[in-house]
Amino acid sequence: MGSTKGLSPLIAAIVLIVITIAVGIIVSNFIVQFVTRHTGSQTICGTNTLYTIESAVFNQSGSGLLILTVTNRGQEKLFGFGAEILNSTDIQSFDSNSSDLSVSPQLSAENRLGKEESAIIRVNMTNYSIISTAEIIKVLNEACMEASAQTKDITKYISN
Repeated sequence: MGSTKGLSPLIAAIVLIVITIAVGIIVSNFIVQFVTRHTGSQTICGTNTLYTIESAVFNQSGSGLLILTVTNRGQEKLFGFGAEILNSTDIQSFDSNSSDLSVSPQLSAENRLGKEESAIIRVNMTNYSIISTAEIIKVLNEACMEASAQTKDITKYISN
């Protein structure tokens, strides 16, 4: 008569429990690292970044320029400003490299806008009709991509 050997049910249950706990620890460690990596920098950046659009004026001198005055109110020093013009159906974006957008003073990663300093953003809108129906203007920056400023208060001068 042959003898068959196998795992007792008690040992099999213990092995399954140990494997389940090990997999749970590995998965939870991955989730904690993933969440920390994707929210940790946002929280620090977003907490320290605050800037406002002091004014948004379009076509004041008949030049077709949208002129935005932005003031840094937060601790994060800013650079790389861009703008988005939004109406009910469309968005026109201008990033910091757009030939239709300029910033004064000239800002860069090495020369940033400090707290309580202001910058003038000029957007050439002569080739874009969205400005006539613009409802919101949003200003973005490269120092903290999660933070932005927006306004609905747009002064528009209509040329005759």
